[in-house]
Amino acid sequence: MERQTKELEENGCEEIYIDVASGKDFNRPNYIVMKSKLRKGDELVIHDLSRFGRNKDEIIKEWKDIMDLKAEINVLNMPVLNTAQYKDIKGIGKLISEIFLSVMSWTVEEERNRIREAQQEGIEIAR
Repeated sequence: MERQTKELEENGCEEIYIDVASGKDFNRPNYIVMKSKLRKGDELVIHDLSRFGRNKDEIIKEWKDIMDLKAEINVLNMPVLNTAQYKDIKGIGKLISEIFLSVMSWTVEEERNRIREAQQEGIEIAR
């Protein structure tokens, strides 16, 4: 968590919201507060897409909700998922972000599934 906080500070984040709860869903107190404060033109900066959710549909829904607020999103470890860089390019930037978001959110979900399977295999072996 310290590494991510430091990275956010180094990228000029004025307010940093931290939840100790798992990122498996969006019922996190500080996430809810942060989202309620987002306004048109704000930029939401996150370290990794997996901080946004664990499953493709949830990630895409949350992304759309924030974009509907007219806020920008910047995923630090995936520079192509920085919507601010596309705001002056009508259509193409949105298309690039949506395609890449779809692929990467699927990857996050698949990684989560692999982790669950490995955990289950470890439990079975231990028995």
